[in-house]
Amino acid sequence: MSAFLIHLADLTATGEKAYEFPITREWLAEALEDTEYGAPEEGTGSLEVTGREMGADVLADGRIQATLRVPCARCNEDIDWPVDLHFTQLFVPRGSYQEQHVEEEVELTPEDLERETYVGDEIALDALVRENLILEVPMTPRCPDGCADPQISAYLDKPDVKKPGPLAGLLDLKDKLGEKN
Repeated sequence: MSAFLIHLADLTATGEKAYEFPITREWLAEALEDTEYGAPEEGTGSLEVTGREMGADVLADGRIQATLRVPCARCNEDIDWPVDLHFTQLFVPRGSYQEQHVEEEVELTPEDLERETYVGDEIALDALVRENLILEVPMTPRCPDGCADPQISAYLDKPDVKKPGPLAGLLDLKDKLGEKN
């Protein structure tokens, strides 16, 4: 069952409708169970979205605010990572656009990649929210105030020491041979 639904019947009356959904810890835990991310120990997030009817298409414009529990790339301790992002997504009825040329190879344009499809009289936003939350976490998240373990911080903050290259021995040999001549 989807937690975030836009009902098309709500849009046909006025052309647009604003929705506000809570993003609960339970939803986050379930949505992120196959990732290394998780739900924070406290608090919830929110999804604010406005659905606009554009003929048979629906434009969803919204904001996602949540906090994820992610491992620090340096010390591997779990940290809270706040996410606050704006998104816009176009939904088209399935079969009306993307499935016209199933057998043919079609080159997709950037506009094609911005479209999602829907079936029936509801648009589920759960996958969209999950995807955007995951994409907002950097590849190497780090503790915002530095890592708590002083040994790790001291090691990471040491200046780089030049290591001899693999051919350094040959340079030494050349110098020694040059001195003998």
